[in-house]
Amino acid sequence: MNEELLSYFWKLQRFPKENLCTTDGEPISVIYPGLLNRDGGPDFLHARIRIGQTLWVGNVELHVKSSDWEKHGHSNDPVYDNVILHVVYQHDKELNLPFPELALDSFLDQRTLLQAEDWQKSLNPIPCSANLVRQPDIMSIAWKERLLIERLETHSATIRVRIDQLRGNLEEAFLQTLAHYFGMKVNSLPFEMLARTIPLKALRKYSHHREEAEALFFGQAGMLQGRGADGFHSSLRERYRYQKSIYHLEEMDASYWKYLRLRPANFPSRRISQLASLYCKSPNLLQEILDCHRLEDLENILHVTAHVYWEDHVRFGQPCRHSKAELGVDTRRHLLGNAVLPFLFVIAEIRAMPELRENVLEMFHELPAENNRLMKQWKERGVLAKSFGESQGLIHLYTDYCQKKKCLDCQVGVKILQSRKNLME
Repeated sequence: MNEELLSYFWKLQRFPKENLCTTDGEPISVIYPGLLNRDGGPDFLHARIRIGQTLWVGNVELHVKSSDWEKHGHSNDPVYDNVILHVVYQHDKELNLPFPELALDSFLDQRTLLQAEDWQKSLNPIPCSANLVRQPDIMSIAWKERLLIERLETHSATIRVRIDQLRGNLEEAFLQTLAHYFGMKVNSLPFEMLARTIPLKALRKYSHHREEAEALFFGQAGMLQGRGADGFHSSLRERYRYQKSIYHLEEMDASYWKYLRLRPANFPSRRISQLASLYCKSPNLLQEILDCHRLEDLENILHVTAHVYWEDHVRFGQPCRHSKAELGVDTRRHLLGNAVLPFLFVIAEIRAMPELRENVLEMFHELPAENNRLMKQWKERGVLAKSFGESQGLIHLYTDYCQKKKCLDCQVGVKILQSRKNLME
């Protein structure tokens, strides 16, 4: 038993109400268990409970044992002055408190306790895996939508911090957000660092001159240092030398970039060229994206190709077999789902644009689901993501619920425990 599990039973009132009474023998009728409080103070606020013949309105504090009240120092804390009931699992000590105590150990279902304990001890990355295989449809549409919103709120918090750090400059914040996901997992940080060094003033000036834009990006990435690897490299280096003196630029250290075990299509050199190409194609990129109302139009904006040089090279001066250097479909969808749509979601909240918010949510469900290792794990357990929105929700479910063993806060866990209880009845 722990307070989280006890909180689950109290919040959902998962125990028989007949003959419910305090440790002093007074009958109890719970009209409203209260609002769960995740901040400091009592565990449940504004509860309505009839004790004997009196209706009490106030707060409820939960502990595993009666003696925990003293261990936690609540007696001398005025925050707990409005407590009307002390709910415990086990009554182990008389405390002489000015309010009654309810001990639930004789009321709770032991099989449910054991199931919750099994989940807490499980080494399986998805603790309720066995139950999911037997009940693949247990995840409701409403829960999937809630998970997507929670995932977006997590993304939004990061984006909002970035916007605040840039004093509300949405264009710079968008460039950094987009660049982060251009780098995928391996080079996300170096790409974001690169975006921070790119002055928008210079980017707008050079957006109509492809090689000037390439020089700006590659120069700031620290890839134009040293002797010229070939003619193209030398040309960009000379252009960047002039840009650096005009804008007083300071380039990154090239050692930040990682190439090990990457496919040539994901090499940072090719991705940097694609990002430069995107801003050459759409100098006012954020505004163009805001003007789009269809997923297809957004995807078309991201349909860009790296400089022709990168069709035959993986790094400066290192030729390779010829291949297309366009931004692939999967990568475009990755950028849409992780950078573009979450950023639009934030703008919708900042500017109070409910129509944009709803349109973003619709596009999340129009975008095909991700196909990665985690989605394969869910599929093996009978849970299939039908859209990018659902796959994002499943990512959030795994990282924020399954890995943290928050089974009792998860609708799936609650439903499994409830179905077990119903079967036993």
